[in-house]
Amino acid sequence: MAGCKLSIITVCYNAENTIEDTILSILNQTYQNYEYIIVDGKSTDTTNQIIKRYLPAFSQKGICVKYSSEPDNGIYDAMNKGIELAKGEWLAFMNADDSYYDSEVLSAIFKEEYEGYDVLYGSTNYITEEMQKIKQPCSLDILGSQMAFAHQSSFVRTSVAKLKKFDVSYELSSDYQFFLELWLEHKKFYCLKDIVVSNFAYMGRSRTRGYQSIKELLKIRCMHNIPGIPKAKLWFDYFWWIGVHLGGIRDIKINRKKA
Repeated sequence: MAGCKLSIITVCYNAENTIEDTILSILNQTYQNYEYIIVDGKSTDTTNQIIKRYLPAFSQKGICVKYSSEPDNGIYDAMNKGIELAKGEWLAFMNADDSYYDSEVLSAIFKEEYEGYDVLYGSTNYITEEMQKIKQPCSLDILGSQMAFAHQSSFVRTSVAKLKKFDVSYELSSDYQFFLELWLEHKKFYCLKDIVVSNFAYMGRSRTRGYQSIKELLKIRCMHNIPGIPKAKLWFDYFWWIGVHLGGIRDIKINRKKA
C-alpha cells in the first residue's frame, strides 16, 4: 500500500489461543492509515483458519493485508520477512500474544509527524498470570544493560529497519541488539509520554526461557562498545552469569564436546 503511514506486522506460529485478540486489537483501531502484514510460520493448528476469517474485514475498511504462511528459521527470520514487505513510513510489531492497549492508541500517536525521529516508544501494560501493571519506559541510558521499553510499544522508521534487520543467530534477544545498535548509532528516539501503547503478555518464550534470554542479552553487550562500561566488565558479567547457573555450565560442556 503505497503512501501509508504505518506497517503493522504480526508474526505467529501455532497461536490459535491468542491470534484472534491480536488481530481484533488492530482491526478495531480508529486509525486506518496502515497496512497489515501477517507472517505465519506454517502453523499446524487452527491459526491460519482464524487469520483467513478476518481478512475480509480489513478489506472492507480499505486496509491492505499481506499474508503468508511458510516455514521459517525462527521468530527473527519471520520478523525480517515482515520488514522486507513493509511499505509504510513507520513499522511496528504486534505479534501473537500481544495487543494494542485500546482502539484509540494509533490515532493518538499518529496525529503528529515526528520529523527527524527514528524510533518512537511508549508505556506498556504488562500482563502475567497473577497481575497487570502499566510500566513507563526507562531512561535510554539503560539500553547499555537491558531493554528500556517493550518492543510491542515501539515504532521504527521503516527505512531504518530495512537497513538494520534482526540478527537471526539469537533466539530470544535479537530485538535488544536491534535497539541497542540504533542507540549506539545515535539514532533519534522519541518518548510518547503518557501513552500506553500495548498489552504485553509476559508469559511467552522470554519468560519461560529466562536463563537463555538473559545469557543472550549479556553476550550481545560483550559484542558492542557500551559507553562507560569496560569490555573486561562486560565479559566478566557474561561468564559470571553462566558460572552461577548450572544450565550455563552444561551448555559450555556440551559446546566444547561438539567443537
